[in-house]
Amino acid sequence: MNQRIIASVLCAVALGLSACHKNSVILTPVVAPIAEQSAWQPVNAGINPDYQRWQSALGSIEFYHMAGLSADDVHDPALSDYATTRQDQMLAGINTSSDQLLGDVRDEVVSLAGQDFLQNTYRVRHADGTRTRFEQLLGVVNGQGLQISVQINDDVDSRSYEALQTLLVEQVADRLQAAKTP
Repeated sequence: MNQRIIASVLCAVALGLSACHKNSVILTPVVAPIAEQSAWQPVNAGINPDYQRWQSALGSIEFYHMAGLSADDVHDPALSDYATTRQDQMLAGINTSSDQLLGDVRDEVVSLAGQDFLQNTYRVRHADGTRTRFEQLLGVVNGQGLQISVQINDDVDSRSYEALQTLLVEQVADRLQAAKTP
């Protein structure tokens, strides 16, 4: 009942009283998990120095140093080939599952702590109706490939997403600094 009243008031404000009759719109708030930066916690600290996983209520982040992939920057052919292979694998996985890709894959170059990363973003609807956002980032940190895989709820609020981005930047900056420290 309260939703109909709110919808009627909004309709009256937006369109004027004469345009609002019985065709009111019911507004349903979107409830999304919220995670501050402190909610992201490392899961496997110290197990494998080349792999690190973080988790929160929003999802997971994986950092993987690719010891066998040396490159100068994100435009290196070896890195580009690897990025293409990862994208093909991701799309094949989506196509063979009951998941549905929402829109086109977004490809872009983003900067984390002054380092460029190739980023592929996939939005997927699962058979149960839930949606997940997958981000695959591939860059070069200290001459070595770094792959970052993010899997989060697609309904994440902007403040939580900013906290996630801040964590990514800090993790890349820490890796850059580690190479400079004797």
